[in-house]
Amino acid sequence: GILNSGSDLLITFNEDIQSSAMSNLTNFDVVGELNEREVAHDVALSLTGMNAAKTEATINLSGNSFSASMWVNYQTDGTLLMHGTKDNNFTVAIENSKLAVSVAGQKAVSTATLPKDKWLYLNVSYEADDTTPIVNAAYAEGANTVTLLNGAQTKAYEGNGAVSLGGNNLTAKVQELSIWNSGRSIDEATADMYTTKSQYTNGLLGYWQFDEGHGSMAPD
Repeated sequence: GILNSGSDLLITFNEDIQSSAMSNLTNFDVVGELNEREVAHDVALSLTGMNAAKTEATINLSGNSFSASMWVNYQTDGTLLMHGTKDNNFTVAIENSKLAVSVAGQKAVSTATLPKDKWLYLNVSYEADDTTPIVNAAYAEGANTVTLLNGAQTKAYEGNGAVSLGGNNLTAKVQELSIWNSGRSIDEATADMYTTKSQYTNGLLGYWQFDEGHGSMAPD
């Protein structure tokens, strides 16, 4: 919203505050941030290959087209993203430096590889269809885009639940995960990859910046 002179602000701290620290105003800095500001890679979600991070929010993707976009910089293979349940899930993983997308147990693997130790903007989309759903995937590195999956046929997805990131030995850093209510193309995804997003952006189902620098739960 828009603040006017005299408007009140409610501040929620993301960690406990010691009562003794509240006695001095110089102990606090209040910083405002604009929507659609430039993305910086100085703080990111660090995936160390052990436990996965999970979102607090759940998303119902059952029977719908959707896409997921994120910045990723990886070092070793593993599970990047998973949504749904153990028996019915949508999973994005890196296997032998290639992208592997599994939908309800059916896997599609790219022929192209993803370069390590570089920030890449990855976009994976699922196009729901009554007869033959498909998966598309591509990444951008600077001005260049590389297609990973193009119209790979898959199963119908009926998933609902939280989103988890990491696990299965993946070591990587992730930023700016966004999930959309349509199968966005790589061109649509890269149009706003360098700026943060407003929660009111049309078509945005979930958005996690991963800029807090601590914790294993990602608030929406």
